[in-house]
Amino acid sequence: DNPVRAAAIGVDVKLHQLTSLVIAGFFGGVAGSLFVVVENSVFPDMMFWTFSLEVLIMCLLGGMYTFFGPFVGASVIVLLRVFASVHTRYWGLILGTILTLVIIFLPDGVLGLFVRRPQAKEDHGA
Repeated sequence: DNPVRAAAIGVDVKLHQLTSLVIAGFFGGVAGSLFVVVENSVFPDMMFWTFSLEVLIMCLLGGMYTFFGPFVGASVIVLLRVFASVHTRYWGLILGTILTLVIIFLPDGVLGLFVRRPQAKEDHGA
């Protein structure tokens, strides 16, 4: 989380950043190829910014500090899309409202209700 601190203790920050970029690119390529296999086609419209933004919304809804948070967020978005789009064509408005409420009232995401990040212990001194 803090490249300056990591560099101060001797970690090669550039190497770690490059490694994480390569790993993310690898998994992005695998995900893209699996998407083509499932959909049997790919079009430039699928690379519009809203498609990429959905991944960020999934992480925000589920919780970014937990491993299963993005999975929960993806489930919430898919369920919202399926059920809300049947009743109204403005499901994006419903999603935006829910996202705003989650950001305001649940900043750690939906899983933040069940999984708490460890807090630093207070040192009262001598």
